[in-house]
Formats: sequence, structure tokens, C-alpha cells
Amino acid sequence: MLDFSNTMNNHHFALNDVELRILQPVFLEFHAKTGLSIDEYGDTRLIPQNLELLINLANDYIKTLDKQSMKIVIEFIKNLRPMIIDKNTIWVSGD
Repeated sequence: MLDFSNTMNNHHFALNDVELRILQPVFLEFHAKTGLSIDEYGDTRLIPQNLELLINLANDYIKTLDKQSMKIVIEFIKNLRPMIIDKNTIWVSGD
């Protein structure tokens, strides 16, 4: 389980193990570009620019997916968008 939360606007969502597995290539590419790890083993603080990069990487990744996996990635992107609006730091917490 991986929790994304914005404490300033109380927006949060979680990814389950299946969603994490599908999104793993996005998180690996994000790590390659930023040096920041997003996984279920630790906590990470993300700034709005990091979220924008995640959205861009996820949008690129969608093109390679089957329909079911695509739905999960689209939902992930929809959940990230409200977190960018107020330009606050986002906490990503692994369980």
C-alpha cells in the first residue's frame, strides 16, 4: 500500500499492491530522472514539479498498456491533478 497525501487541502488517495505493480515502471523512470524513490518501503516528499513529472511519465506510459491497466494509470493521474493546484508539498508514505 502506498498513500499520497496533501495535508494542506486534505486530499489523499492510496494505491494497492496491484496498482503499485502496474505503476512500477513510472516510478522507476521517475527515480532515474530525479533520484527520488516512490515505493512501499519508505516515505518521500514531493514538490509540485515532481508531481508534474509523474503525470507526464504516466501519460507516456499509458500508450504501452492494455485497457485494464490503462484505467488504473488514468485514475492515478486524476488523483494527482488536485494535489498540484495549491502548489504544496505532497507526502508519499509506504506501509
